[in-house]
Amino acid sequence: MDSNKIKTIQRFTSGSASENDLKNLFHWLNSKKGNSEIHQSLDDYWNSLAEADRLPVDSDKILTNIRNGIKYNRPIRLIAKKLLPYAAILIILLSLGGILIKYFNNQSITNDRTFTSVIVDNGQRSKVILPDSSVVWLNSGTTLSYSSDFAQGSREIYLNGQAFFDITRNERVPLFLHFNYFLFQVP
Repeated sequence: MDSNKIKTIQRFTSGSASENDLKNLFHWLNSKKGNSEIHQSLDDYWNSLAEADRLPVDSDKILTNIRNGIKYNRPIRLIAKKLLPYAAILIILLSLGGILIKYFNNQSITNDRTFTSVIVDNGQRSKVILPDSSVVWLNSGTTLSYSSDFAQGSREIYLNGQAFFDITRNERVPLFLHFNYFLFQVP
């Protein structure tokens, strides 16, 4: 390899090569002559090193370590990618099951008892006095339902809309409010 090529390579590695230097260098490296000259220079350099300066290299051991490292990390990602759709399906099925159970439980509760419902038209407000003397003010477009055994067996209110409550306290029979598929116990 001539000294001009060596100087160009030195300018390239130091970051001071011109655009013309880079163009000539890459053309030379991609040519057959340049490729063989580089290989020959590297072989000459390797052979010029004293035997004591060379580190012992066990390429089989290095390759085995690389493969083990790749095998260690890769299956975890593959397993996660393969299981992710099944986990999503499971979550969806469990959610649907919970919604159906809640729906059918509410249906069975409402089928066993008779209910009184108060429906407030849009633009109106209403005051309702429940059988236990609790007072509820209902906002426009609100529906309130309670069972016929409200004050005796259980105090459950089904509400769809907006309301303000002034609850009569009864430690023996707590008040349960069902609001948009959620159940709240009022202390």
